[in-house]
Amino acid sequence: MRKAVLTTGIFWAVVGVTYLIKAFQLDMGTMDKPGAGVYPVFVGLLLLVATIGTIAGAIGRPPAGTIAWPKGIGLGRILAIAAVIFFYAFALEFVGYLVCGSIVMLVCLHVMGMRSWAAKIGLTAFVMAFSFFLFDMLLRVPLPEGIIAVFWGKS
Repeated sequence: MRKAVLTTGIFWAVVGVTYLIKAFQLDMGTMDKPGAGVYPVFVGLLLLVATIGTIAGAIGRPPAGTIAWPKGIGLGRILAIAAVIFFYAFALEFVGYLVCGSIVMLVCLHVMGMRSWAAKIGLTAFVMAFSFFLFDMLLRVPLPEGIIAVFWGKS
């Protein structure tokens, strides 16, 4: 099990460093007006700190047990979440924050077991509205508009 945790930790450390490299290429802005890179750098640093803690914990413990890879519906859930994360990463600029984020949230809520479409749609609408208000209106972080800009007449 220790080998699996170390391997996973190293993988996520590489992802974290790569993410941070890309995040530092974004505009950081100023203290009065944070740029688009502030939040990604924060997330990347959190990922890296968590990963370093995971690796350190794995190094400090003796090898024990094995990890069984999920099968059936468990594997399907993992693959669905991975697919929607890749969708978000590659479609965000084109599709836009609100549409892309809503799709990701709906899929994740469904995969995690929420069955009521009214609850899924309501929670998604609330979270997307709140995050849009927080980042776009309060913090003035420019969010990708994507295809929705066509409807707003910005393109």
